Amino acid sequence: MDQDKLYTLALRLAFHSFMPDTKEPQLLVGSLPDPLPVPLPLLEASTIVGSVVNSPNLMQILLDVLRSPEEVRDFYQRELPVAGWSIPEELSGGQGGFTHGGRGSNYLNYNYHQWSLNILMSLTSSNNTDVRLRLDKDKNAHRQRLMHRRVPDLFSIFPVLTPPAGASQENGGGGSSNGVSVSTNATLKLQQEMGIDSVDNHYADQLRQAGWQKISDEQATHSAWSSWQFQDKDGEQWSAIFYLFQLAEQPLNYQLHLRADIKDIDE
Repeated sequence: MDQDKLYTLALRLAFHSFMPDTKEPQLLVGSLPDPLPVPLPLLEASTIVGSVVNSPNLMQILLDVLRSPEEVRDFYQRELPVAGWSIPEELSGGQGGFTHGGRGSNYLNYNYHQWSLNILMSLTSSNNTDVRLRLDKDKNAHRQRLMHRRVPDLFSIFPVLTPPAGASQENGGGGSSNGVSVSTNATLKLQQEMGIDSVDNHYADQLRQAGWQKISDEQATHSAWSSWQFQDKDGEQWSAIFYLFQLAEQPLNYQLHLRADIKDIDE
């Protein structure tokens, strides 16, 4: 194989014309960018496949790790906060509702000052974990995060709802109406079959732990719903409904919905 042509192809694949800061990316075979602009913990079982430096503000690191994706994820969730990284406020902070990813997710996102770190983990055919770290110093990211912090976060009335062990959630967004109603949605993807009662109880337990009181509930073959009431940190009284249903012909996938409405002050 022509090594020069292979290198040229790799450079072309690493180049993104829509990135104005990218002139000619640098390929680093078997090594990290030097110096690294941020503290970045690495598992001892990591083999550095290489790095792509698109610009001083954008770089990617590829690793092979002799650990499972779950072990890699647990490592970064434990060590990144120690190194000064934090979960973006728009993904955590005071915002509640269905988490994106959760314990079953093979994607992580963290911030360090103006830098963002995206981590993608996938199991290879040799049972190693392919880990891809993307470091991005977005000139607008810090400003956008500060602007986001000034927006009232009505979703904070919801507790953080995580998926069952080994499962993942894809947040489908949500909305609010005049500060008196708020809703959030997600798709739950299980790795193994669970009865609908077990799925329902998993989320109901989290609502109870947050101090919510169940009023009524009902289950069917492929769906379940429950009504709740709770008080937020400002003393306002809310009523809520949670429901889930199994997606047709996808027995491991569920649609989740949670809605809360502030109670009439004249009640």
